[in-house]
Amino acid sequence: MRTRFVLAALALIAAGCGGGNTDETAATTTTAAPTTTMAAPTTTDAAVPTTDAPTTTTTTTTIAPEPVMFTERGPYGVGIATLDLGDRLADVYYPAIPELDAQTEIFDSLSVFPEELQVFIPDELTGEFDTTAYRDALVVNDEQAFPVLVFSHGFGGFRQTSTFHLSHVASWGFVAITTDHLERGIAAQATGTLGGGAENQDVLDVLNSLDALAAHPELGPVSDLDGVAITGHSAGGGTSGRAAAEDVIDAYITIAAGTPQTVIQKPAIVFIAENDETVAPERSYGLFEQLEDALLVNIANAGHNSFTDSCAGIYDLGGLGMLEALIGAEQVARAEDGCKAPAIRPELAYDVLNHYTVQFLTAQFIDPAAAGPLVDLSETVTPLIDFQVTGDPLTAS
Repeated sequence: MRTRFVLAALALIAAGCGGGNTDETAATTTTAAPTTTMAAPTTTDAAVPTTDAPTTTTTTTTIAPEPVMFTERGPYGVGIATLDLGDRLADVYYPAIPELDAQTEIFDSLSVFPEELQVFIPDELTGEFDTTAYRDALVVNDEQAFPVLVFSHGFGGFRQTSTFHLSHVASWGFVAITTDHLERGIAAQATGTLGGGAENQDVLDVLNSLDALAAHPELGPVSDLDGVAITGHSAGGGTSGRAAAEDVIDAYITIAAGTPQTVIQKPAIVFIAENDETVAPERSYGLFEQLEDALLVNIANAGHNSFTDSCAGIYDLGGLGMLEALIGAEQVARAEDGCKAPAIRPELAYDVLNHYTVQFLTAQFIDPAAAGPLVDLSETVTPLIDFQVTGDPLTAS
């Protein structure tokens, strides 16, 4: 029993490192197209001289537009509110006006476990995360509605696995909502009750959370449900790919996921971690190679959990080798996937994820010109092992 509880703790700090990929199909091809960037080239046109006049050379230079960077926080403060969906909860991050003396909400990861199990979780395997959002802050109301991003967590995860990401997205003028998928979540894993629920329960969770958002008296009026995208990590990326078939979803993003059985042709981003040992990168290439308007971003020296809040804490601990005798090397390796040197610092993966997600959403739902061109961030943030564009993911609809 002790081993089961420690396994549950590992799932907590790994925030969705497990499989849960029953809806994904391995790619049949692993050949990646040549790396492509979208920066405009510089061209020079020389005038042709005549024999009757002195030679004159005129040079016209086309300057590539400066890339817009979305790695820094946006112009809005961020609020956080919790919605009751009946049998589960959803958190909403939204543009807000915090009070001057307000404090950002700190999330205690121990709280995701049933109370009767919390005593079994070692203190060193829990952590507190600053959501950088203010609880129930005043909603920005400047006569506009903000586009919506839905987030789906991975297997063994919970709705707060990527607070850094959703708060960041909201700061740029979006409403971001995330709900618990109880049937594959951390509490179900800890108590051995995985499974159950309706067919495609996770997709139903997404739709139910959007209904609850629309019905909220303060958040509903400022949420533009005619502009909705979905994103997800690991098994949540599978949810994203399947939920994209719903009419309410206009675009989608997968993070360290795989290829859904049915590929939906909507604008998309496929994020990959080069050294992912949980979901092989080839499985994400299988999705990208079937898409018509998509961006592929493969982050060099990143791993499966490089995209989660808890990865930074594991990295600072130097890994979880102290647990190997209790739970075995395989489980430790899964939890450490991307969260231990020589992998890149997780904060670098966060920056890449934040930048391209906000750029994509801005182009899709606000203004393509404000989004700027797609450029490879290898020289400015962290090296990308692969960066490909097919079609026009920023303006396709």
